[in-house]
Amino acid sequence: MRTFGLNDLWFIAAAAQWTIALSLIAFIGGAAVGLLLALARTSDKPLPMAVAGAFIQVFQGTPLLLQLFLIFFGLPVLGLEVSPWVAAGTALVLNTGAFLGEIWRGCIQAVPAASGKRPRRWACTTWPACAAWCCRRPSRSRCRPPWATWCR
Repeated sequence: MRTFGLNDLWFIAAAAQWTIALSLIAFIGGAAVGLLLALARTSDKPLPMAVAGAFIQVFQGTPLLLQLFLIFFGLPVLGLEVSPWVAAGTALVLNTGAFLGEIWRGCIQAVPAASGKRPRRWACTTWPACAAWCCRRPSRSRCRPPWATWCR
C-alpha cells in the first residue's frame, strides 16, 4: 500500500488551481448565458421563449456527466476536435447558464409589473433620480441592511 507524501500534497494543490479556474469559467460564462436565457424566457415573443425553454429543459433534464461526455466525445464524431479543458468549460458554462437562467427568470417574474411603472410616470430618467426613488420606497427600506446609510 502506498503512503501519502509531500508529492501527493503538491498534486492536490495543482488540481485545486484547475478546479478553481474551471469554477470561475463556469460562473462567469454561465452568468452571461443565464442572463440571455432569462431575458429570452421573459420576452413577449414566442420564438425566443420556446428556444430558451427547450435549452433549459435539455440541460436541466440531463446529468452533467452526460453533457461532458457528449461534448468531449460527441463533437469529434461531427469533425470538431476539442481539448478536454475546452469541453469541460463549455459543458459547465452551458449547464450553469441553464440553471441560472431559470432562477433569474423566476426572480424577474416575481417583481410586480407595477413597480417599474412609477419611475417612468414621474419622469425618472437619470440614475440619481431613479436611485432616490428606489431608496424612498417602503419595501426597499425594510430590505435594506442596517449599515446601508447611503439611502437616507
